[in-house]
Amino acid sequence: MNKRTLSILVPCCLALLVSADVRAVEPGRFTLVVNASRPAALSRKQVSDFFLKRVSSWPDGTLVAPIDLSVASPTRGSFSKAVIGQPTEGVVRYWQQTMHAGLRVTPPLVKPEDGVLSLVQSTAGGIGYVTEGAALPEGVKAATITGD
Repeated sequence: MNKRTLSILVPCCLALLVSADVRAVEPGRFTLVVNASRPAALSRKQVSDFFLKRVSSWPDGTLVAPIDLSVASPTRGSFSKAVIGQPTEGVVRYWQQTMHAGLRVTPPLVKPEDGVLSLVQSTAGGIGYVTEGAALPEGVKAATITGD
């Protein structure tokens, strides 16, 4: 591609991006999901502590089983920012440091969202997140995140 073509193509692409419906390309809406035996409302801090494995059991003693989406997932990016307060890269650094120190192991990473739902459904302490609007199977329910 020559410079002249690029000088025409780049501004056109930028104009299309600026004029596009932001809601259509906005990644980011997620639904927190839990095993049906878990509470339907959790605080942001509680969810963050579960996913960073600072807390390992639910109030009733059941082991927490957080399930993360892959690092490349836009849904994970939104979840990380909204709940943990860091971009995905910050969470990855946290896990690299934590694992290097031998303190904890990351939650399992699942690429398809169906995998998250399946694990949450089959694990009594399961908790995960999926793109907002995903169909939830029996045994999985949406949970709300309350303030800190």
